[in-house]
Formats: sequence, C-alpha cells, structure tokens
Amino acid sequence: MPLSPDEIMKLPAEVLVLLDAIKDARAVDGDGGTKITRAERRKLRRDFVDVKTPFGTVKVKLGRLDGRVLQAAPEFESCRSVAAMAGVPVKEVFDAARRAPIPGVSPTP
Repeated sequence: MPLSPDEIMKLPAEVLVLLDAIKDARAVDGDGGTKITRAERRKLRRDFVDVKTPFGTVKVKLGRLDGRVLQAAPEFESCRSVAAMAGVPVKEVFDAARRAPIPGVSPTP
C-alpha cells in the first residue's frame, strides 16, 4: 500500500535518501519490484613483513582477519627496486615474493 505524502515526510532522512537512490537507479526486477540487499563490510587489518627471495628482500602487505592471514600481496615499489638492483624483470621478483614463505605464518595445505 503506497504511503501518503504526510507519511513519507515522517520517514527518517536515511530512508528518504535510500528511496531516492532506488528511484534514480531504476533498480527494478522482472516483476516491477525493487530488490534491496543488506551488505556488511569488514576491513582487514593491514601490516607488512619482509620476505626473502633469490633476488633480495621484498616487502609484502598482509591482510588479517581475527589473526588469520587472508591476503598477502608483494608491494610493487619494493619489487621494482629489487628487480632493478638484480637486473631482472619485476614480474620475476613479484612471483618469487608470492612463493616465499611468510615469517610467522604457517603455509596453507
């Protein structure tokens, strides 16, 4: 049942913004209805470790959730610097850093 203009004006501002966004996006399903999905975002805690590669030491960024490492990504600038000093392509250093054991982290099976 549609809301009257008076009822709409009594809605919290957040709801009005959401309704405007839905109307603007024309987010309708096949039946002409609107789908709303609640999403939750959890940020990983970030820290850095140094890993040893055959080319030199590379800084790797870790993403942790509840103490577990979920992501590990070699830092590009670190890889670039090591590659330049070793005279090899950045990709070789990057790949070696991805394969290198991370200090204090057990390898996944």
